[in-house]
Amino acid sequence: MNQSKISVRYAKAFFYFALENKLIEQIRSDVLVLNEACKLKDFNEFLQSPVIPVSTKQSLFETIFRNTISKNSLDFLKLLTKNKREVYLKMITLDFLNFYRNFFHIKEVQLTTAVIIDENTKQQISNILLQALSSKIEISNIVDSEIIGGFKLRVDDKQIDVSIKNQLHQIKQELTKK
Repeated sequence: MNQSKISVRYAKAFFYFALENKLIEQIRSDVLVLNEACKLKDFNEFLQSPVIPVSTKQSLFETIFRNTISKNSLDFLKLLTKNKREVYLKMITLDFLNFYRNFFHIKEVQLTTAVIIDENTKQQISNILLQALSSKIEISNIVDSEIIGGFKLRVDDKQIDVSIKNQLHQIKQELTKK
């Protein structure tokens, strides 16, 4: 079976389980924790390892996450390991979060700046985008010092690039045309 089909099926089932049982916010929070764990190299190696038995993986999940995620999410992890699908956990979390955003009409916005922006500025940008897009906004701030200044804003498949790096590139293009 195609890797993406597997992750989508598990994410969709978990998402609708959470909706039907009115646990969506709690499980979304759990999925965010799992998504962060999937960013760790050691955790990924643990997930990918074919030599670690299912029972060991399940007990380690219990030990690692017992105080941070709900019993339902722990049971979901146990199901994944039982079915030997734990290697898809990262994609499942990403697909779950996409289902969540689509269902609740939340736009994911990536704001790339040269420095970290403060919460007040982030909130002001969020308010402007909320009015412009008529949708809830979820902003992630990416810091890239190479853009020098200004910002890049990506919403869905559209991007606004008013970075100094881009402006310098455009000036260079204009000067080399003549």
